[in-house]
Amino acid sequence: MKAPIRTAMLIVALAGSLAACGQANEAIDVNGTSFSQTEVLATTEQLGPEVQNLTSAQVVQALASAPLLIDLGKQHGIVVTDEAARTAFPNIAEPNRGTLEISRSLIAGQHLQSKVPTAQAELQQMIQSADIEISPRYGHFDNKTGFGPAQENWIAPPPAGARDTPQ
Repeated sequence: MKAPIRTAMLIVALAGSLAACGQANEAIDVNGTSFSQTEVLATTEQLGPEVQNLTSAQVVQALASAPLLIDLGKQHGIVVTDEAARTAFPNIAEPNRGTLEISRSLIAGQHLQSKVPTAQAELQQMIQSADIEISPRYGHFDNKTGFGPAQENWIAPPPAGARDTPQ
């Protein structure tokens, strides 16, 4: 096999592993709602001063459950407006989309916890049936076991028979 073909195969394999969420910059997709890696990093930076030792992986997990919590809240008559979401983190003057989504979910979760005794079980059912894809750089998700940490070496190895040096 000639070097250009091997190199092309390696690039295709690497691109597939980097774009595990469907788009090269996509960090997470939950039932069609997606957040880019850029948005995750911006949200992590924005919430960092508010939440001690916050990591991007934790933000991804929060963003994964946020649309589900918000939807569950709506099913029980709990609607959280942008204005209400801004009150969750009053020190953030201009919250970005990720911060607002997390804020909405926190408020919805608080109301659900106090008003809907079955909320936790309902949320678990929603998570188990959700279509959640996470970039391997932030961890992994399984509908039955939940979230897991990122693998230390999350980039897929080159295909069998590929060489990294041309001949």
